[in-house]
Amino acid sequence: MHSKWFTKIKNWFVKKLWTKDMVFAAVPKMITADEYEEIVGEPYEFPEV
Repeated sequence: MHSKWFTKIKNWFVKKLWTKDMVFAAVPKMITADEYEEIVGEPYEFPEV
């Protein structure tokens, strides 16, 4: 079961209305880290500085 925002955010990402950074920022407020991975196809990891 996905969070209530999953489908909307996935559609926005596919239509290029949202970037990976925008999807990243939606965790954990709107989607889970697992959902992030499902949407963008990459692991949810903080970039090294």
